[in-house]
Amino acid sequence: MVRGAWLLASILGSSAGFCEQMNLREFGQPDGLGNLALNALQQDAQGFLWAGTDNGLYRHDGQRIERVATQELRRVAALASGGGHLWILSDTGTWWWHDGRLERVLPRTAKLPQDVPMAIAARGDEAWFVTVGGLQHVVVDRQTDSWSSSPVMTPEQLARHPEMGRLASVMLARDGALWAGCGDAICRWHRGELQRWDARSGVPRQQWHALLEASDGSVWARSTQATLQLSAGAEGFVDRTAPSDRGDPMHRYPLVEDAAHRILTASQLGVLRWQGQQWQSFGKRQGLPGDGRVHALLSDREGGLWLGLRGTGLLQWRGYGRWESWTDADGLPSSVVWTMQRDGEGRGALHVGTGRGLAAFDAAQGVFRHVPLPHAGDLFGLVPDGQGGLWAATDVATFHHVRDGRALPGPLATPGGTEDGFLWALASKDGALWVITAGKLHRWPESGRGPVQAVPGPPGNAQEHFYDACETPDGALWLAGDHGLSRRQAGQWLPSLAIEDGATYVACGQDGAVVAASEAGQAWRVRTPGAAKPSLERLDAPVLKGRMIVSLLIDSRRWLWLGTDAGLVVHDGTHWKLLDRSQGLAWNDTSGHALYEDGDRSMWIGTSRGLSRLIDPSQVFATTLPRPVLMSATRGAGQVPMYDGETLAWSRDRIHLRVAPLQFSDPRVRVEYRQVGRDEGWTATATPDIDLAGLEPGAIQVEVRLADPETGRYSATTSFGFTLQPPWWRRAWATALGLVALLGLSQGWHLWRRRQWRSQQARLEQLVGERTRELEASRAQLEELASRDALTGLWNRRALTEILQREVVRARRERTPLTLAIVDIDHFKRVNDTHGHPAGDAVLKDFAGRLAATVRPYDAVGRLGGEEFCLVLPGLDLSQPEDRQRLRRMQVDVSRAPTVIGVVTSSFGAAMLGVDTGDGEQLLEAADRALYRAKRGGRNQVAFHEASPAQLAEPVGAATAAPPEVAVVAAEPVAQAFAGEDDAAITVGGRR
Repeated sequence: MVRGAWLLASILGSSAGFCEQMNLREFGQPDGLGNLALNALQQDAQGFLWAGTDNGLYRHDGQRIERVATQELRRVAALASGGGHLWILSDTGTWWWHDGRLERVLPRTAKLPQDVPMAIAARGDEAWFVTVGGLQHVVVDRQTDSWSSSPVMTPEQLARHPEMGRLASVMLARDGALWAGCGDAICRWHRGELQRWDARSGVPRQQWHALLEASDGSVWARSTQATLQLSAGAEGFVDRTAPSDRGDPMHRYPLVEDAAHRILTASQLGVLRWQGQQWQSFGKRQGLPGDGRVHALLSDREGGLWLGLRGTGLLQWRGYGRWESWTDADGLPSSVVWTMQRDGEGRGALHVGTGRGLAAFDAAQGVFRHVPLPHAGDLFGLVPDGQGGLWAATDVATFHHVRDGRALPGPLATPGGTEDGFLWALASKDGALWVITAGKLHRWPESGRGPVQAVPGPPGNAQEHFYDACETPDGALWLAGDHGLSRRQAGQWLPSLAIEDGATYVACGQDGAVVAASEAGQAWRVRTPGAAKPSLERLDAPVLKGRMIVSLLIDSRRWLWLGTDAGLVVHDGTHWKLLDRSQGLAWNDTSGHALYEDGDRSMWIGTSRGLSRLIDPSQVFATTLPRPVLMSATRGAGQVPMYDGETLAWSRDRIHLRVAPLQFSDPRVRVEYRQVGRDEGWTATATPDIDLAGLEPGAIQVEVRLADPETGRYSATTSFGFTLQPPWWRRAWATALGLVALLGLSQGWHLWRRRQWRSQQARLEQLVGERTRELEASRAQLEELASRDALTGLWNRRALTEILQREVVRARRERTPLTLAIVDIDHFKRVNDTHGHPAGDAVLKDFAGRLAATVRPYDAVGRLGGEEFCLVLPGLDLSQPEDRQRLRRMQVDVSRAPTVIGVVTSSFGAAMLGVDTGDGEQLLEAADRALYRAKRGGRNQVAFHEASPAQLAEPVGAATAAPPEVAVVAAEPVAQAFAGEDDAAITVGGRR
């Protein structure tokens, strides 16, 4: 009975007085919350979390935050949920969200209040809206999927009670009564009767903008300056305003009740929580960001707490109601916590050893108090002295005796002093104090009194280095050391248990169980620890892989606890579970030996950033997971109806299912799915989205669930069934059509075989002909390649000779003129000498292209060799002035634009087929003599062969102005340069 009373006092006292820290996770724009000015929070019946902001409505499904109804909703001032519906008050009107769609309720003409956060009350298919002029009642008809509205009070009733037309809030009680902040009072409307509380009933004349019916039947009311409580059955309200609540007339504070039935509200400095007799405040010192002005509070169905702050966004208090944490901001000398222990044989005040000394909890003041010690450094260990006090071990291997919150005189020093340091200490059942220092084991027979004894190690390992020790109920002392586990009982060493790389930690349970661990993340259980020859069993714990173990404890439940550098690991004998900051732990880096089970079976954990308390460890493996919700299904760019039994047309596209986990407290919970009848096991997904690929036609049933792989917990399944039609070629009509076609094919087979031998010869002849044409085309291509100049792509000398001979024959036959022109680039040798052959090649290719561009389609242009080119011009009559002028224009055109090295000129020599040039050879010689005269005459001109030698060349150099100086760039080298060298000159840079 005494123990039960103590446990109750411990639980109530600790939660009522401690100024705990807030482990907050912020959700903002990177998480999908586009607007950070929150006005309202609500959770609907399915479990979706809704946030109303100054710019839209947002939905959190446990994994994603997204905006909904972006066109219709802007500033959302109030939210209410009931019967699977979400009711919304926005500056654009009043709305009803159901089945994934938004619908307006109440006429557009309805006048709505501007700043009433509790403007909606809802239950089932009903909702009540605060409007300017009174309450409006909205009812949903599920049969017709429609709504209707009516005023709650008649005009006559409003005339008798005008305050019901000036409402600041509305709340629906469990008995069906409507409570409201009416005018400057509080009203209750039920069955046509109004009950009113004003100043005579303890209600100050203020606007009461928040109302709450608590689980105990009491009614709470909040204004900008006060908080009131009306207990069940009481006649008047009692003032519960917090002393620190100075009020803010421009702010509207929320009221909620958490899972532990504690009332929460806000003030200008943060969050207030009613502990039954007093308020507990959470503000900037406890980790609340911004200016601490909370506009919305929500206690979700998992017991978690959510806060909405204007300008900061959405905050989740991680581990709320399950974890508590404290730091140096709450009175601890340091946030580095090394050890915890209660004095008074485990029933007194909690003492905490930190990086800057010792602290004890002052239950009267509800804060930690510093316990002065001669040394204020790291305090690594707290050991009961057997008389209600504690031995406090410091980092200089000195033990200070502490009792009743103060240090007693006469500290105890280990023989090795500072040089040996301190590793661990243990008070055994026989009253002795055991102390482990570097490489040594010491024993005080009477807990620090009398001479100290140096205890050598076990036989064969007298110099064994020990690191940790524990005692089983039979009085056996177990020590972890470099070679494994050593045992000592009744002053004698017993056979040791060897561990290859040694053990760093050892823990003993109340039932005699013994577990050892190494820093490397390995753990062993001792089989039959009380036997003469116990053995070790390796514990397979994937969650420990890659983690460093720093502490070990077996609690009264026989659960195993391991502090690591990345969180706290717990093992209930079957499952393992990692607990870290995401679930409420103060910090993931836990401290060495910093685990302590309190008398109420709560667990204390020391970390490098504070002290944490897991209030009810039994909930670690007992929490149920919510059923996930299938939000949508898509295939390709189209939506798939989310109705069981839907028939879908065949498609190879995968079906994408979007799943809402609706679980907010444990990030390691994952989504699993399976296709019933096809998958033997469940498939886990990295995201809450599922892709169904390779589906076979027929009935398909998909099941989805949440799973915690560490604890083996699973949620109830959500299923989605549909029928996938077979492709057209697998349908009945296609099969029948195929049979008919098969019969037709068999009949046609005979006909085809008869015609086969007839067509075989024709086919062979066709193939031979095709092959012959391919060979001829190939030969023609080869001839084409053999007739082209490799550098310029023009006809080569051999091809030109053939072309000239052919044109001479045609001109003689048809009695038509034929002109041959030889073109030479002026001073080309100077190009190669000055700029190199690559530049020369570039000039040749450019010049060839210009020549080809000046001629007619039936003219032939070729390269004779080097810088000489040839033009075969059928139909050009040099006896005609206009044809001579055309040749001069060609000479000017090819030199008009600069090349890569500047302006390049050329000389033309032309001759026409005549009496003295009767064949192609004579024609070529005549054109060559004309070219010689053009070059001798100063180049950059056209010379014509005349039948009379007395006729001189006609210079045309005046037609081309001297080119200006130009910049010269290097030409790209070519694979093959032309052979031979000519002594012709070229005009470069405007000079000859």
